[in-house]
Amino acid sequence: MNQNQPDTPRPFREAVNDTVQQPSLSEQQLEHLMALQQQAIHHDAPETPPPRNPWKWRWAVASLMVIGLSLSLLWTNPQDYSRDIALEVVENHLKLKPLDVSTHSMQGIQEFFTQLDFSPSRSSVLGNRFLLTDRQLLGGRYCSIKGDTAAQIRYQSDTGVATFYQVDYHSERFGPIPGIDKNERPLAMNIKGLNVSMWVEMGLLMVLIENP
Repeated sequence: MNQNQPDTPRPFREAVNDTVQQPSLSEQQLEHLMALQQQAIHHDAPETPPPRNPWKWRWAVASLMVIGLSLSLLWTNPQDYSRDIALEVVENHLKLKPLDVSTHSMQGIQEFFTQLDFSPSRSSVLGNRFLLTDRQLLGGRYCSIKGDTAAQIRYQSDTGVATFYQVDYHSERFGPIPGIDKNERPLAMNIKGLNVSMWVEMGLLMVLIENP
């Protein structure tokens, strides 16, 4: 055998068998056996995958939950635009612009407002609750509410000039408004010292502005 040839590493099982078959193990042989075992364990052990960052996944799940909750709230609870509507119609009421048509009948109002997607209607609430009838009707003019063309109808009440608005009602544009057909009471608020009443009747959003 060539003495200059380097030693070839022996397989672990063969080295262990040879060592165990010896009558006794010296301290050096025991250390050699333990070293071979550690090498075999290290060589056979599968690679450990890099640890996952648990906080990364937790933040991702939390973000999705927040987005889902926000969309759910937007879908089930439409935004309330009633105060914005009230502020807009009160500003129009205070300007008291000239009437486009003068008439003392609802028929005259309906005949004039031909550029609307609806026909102005006689409101049961206006007569029964606020006691405004055709006898107090002065006339009307075109206006808008949140960009939608509306009818502005003017009355002479006991407390001064009252302005009555009608516009085609769309819940996504105007938000939730009490419906008379659902036996709900009109929404009432006070804006700039004026009484504002708001309701939905016959598919139309109706708003009345009057002095206290």
